[in-house]
Amino acid sequence: MLGWSVSEWFSIFVSAALKSTVVLGAAWLAAWALRGRSAALRHLVWTAAAAVFQVASSAAVEPSSSSLRPATARRAITTGESG
Repeated sequence: MLGWSVSEWFSIFVSAALKSTVVLGAAWLAAWALRGRSAALRHLVWTAAAAVFQVASSAAVEPSSSSLRPATARRAITTGESG
């Protein structure tokens, strides 16, 4: 993670900014459409948007494929070999 280049960090930040803009825009539209309903329902919309924002932000940084190595794990499970 510390060895990433500036362009990789920029890509992560731009991706997170675009996702959060979409999520918060959708929440604003939903809250606006529900303006005549109960405050609890509107708060639920904003809470759900905050939860989606947190998941989207943490999903922006994906683990590298070399750390997971699913083919090696699958082979070890099916053949009984150790890695």
